[in-house]
Amino acid sequence: MTSQTQSFPSQRGAASFRRAAIIVLAVWVAFLLLLALNLWLVSRGFGRLYEADFIQNGWLGGYLVAHGQDPYNATAWQAAKETFLPRPELFPRFLYPIWVAALCGILGLLPPLTALAAWTSVNILLLYASLRLCFTIANRRVRWLESGTLLVLALLFLPVLHGLLEGQYTILVLFLLLATVALMQRGSSYLNGIPLAVALLKPQSSALLVVALLWWAASHRRWRDLAGFGAVSAVLWLGPLALYPNWPSEWAEAARWQGVYLVKITPSVWGLAYQVAPGIAFPVALVASGLVLWVTASWWVRRAPQAAPSEVAPLSAVNLLVSFYGLPYEQVSLLFPFWTCWLGARALTWRLGLVAWIGLLPLCLAALLALNPPWNLVFAIVQPISIIAIYATLLNSQGKTG
Repeated sequence: MTSQTQSFPSQRGAASFRRAAIIVLAVWVAFLLLLALNLWLVSRGFGRLYEADFIQNGWLGGYLVAHGQDPYNATAWQAAKETFLPRPELFPRFLYPIWVAALCGILGLLPPLTALAAWTSVNILLLYASLRLCFTIANRRVRWLESGTLLVLALLFLPVLHGLLEGQYTILVLFLLLATVALMQRGSSYLNGIPLAVALLKPQSSALLVVALLWWAASHRRWRDLAGFGAVSAVLWLGPLALYPNWPSEWAEAARWQGVYLVKITPSVWGLAYQVAPGIAFPVALVASGLVLWVTASWWVRRAPQAAPSEVAPLSAVNLLVSFYGLPYEQVSLLFPFWTCWLGARALTWRLGLVAWIGLLPLCLAALLALNPPWNLVFAIVQPISIIAIYATLLNSQGKTG
């Protein structure tokens, strides 16, 4: 009896090992199939109009760091740009924190378009992994038909397509935030702070959610989560100073340059203010964004002590509303509240409305963009506003029926 009892844990351990091995094998097979497809597409010129964003925002920085050079150095950057992507309209220097370039070093060892094919393949897998995390967070069993439908809808979501074509980091940021929420729901751990710290690689997409999750951790006395975040952040932001002592000021200047360039067209209160009232845009946008942040902070400070960490979902949309730096591909983060609404909806009418939001609304905005109206990209502010309304209305209706 004792030997049989002792055999059960070992059998469970062997079964878990086999399951993990099958998952790893399946991921590698999926990655290799996607890589083969993307290499074939790249070899035939597909995406050649879009690869510039990936090369300048990821690959060039990784290439320079891998070869011991400073990606903020205008001379080194220009020489590499002229060698691999001689286009005059590209950025004059690397736009991301230096540690992002270091993380891209492995991509910098590959030829540019091969790296793009690999990065696109990884992003598709990360998109599916993000969806699975949402099922885990919602404590829902994964159904293949439902998850397949949601994956197809996500791949057809225009901000996702835009991000994939341009090799952006937006899907990675979505995955990191969802991984943090899933880990926090499991319990307190130093590891919980790792994905949260790395998610700050794109502050314009993640800053508000990072702050909200840190406040949640503090309100629940999750000191290990906070310590893990602090330790990893120190390594990422302070560690590179040994090799690149001037990188913070150089990165700040590059980000300021890009912010000035994008603020007038970003689909947020900032872009809207510059389109509606250009003469007084700055004070109007400052007051509007301050008011939005004040209302949001007041709600979350009261809510956080009783909330699950997943309740930060609508802040993905709020973050976009107050951002002065970004383009429509940043709206990939809206998949968090979209999937949350879908998994929480009980009526078919809600599901149909969500299909219209993720499918028809972006198409209408793209058609409007094609007409080149005066406000242009700023019209995309409708998407974060509308998902906040859907989230709040759905939550309220469930509260009444529950």
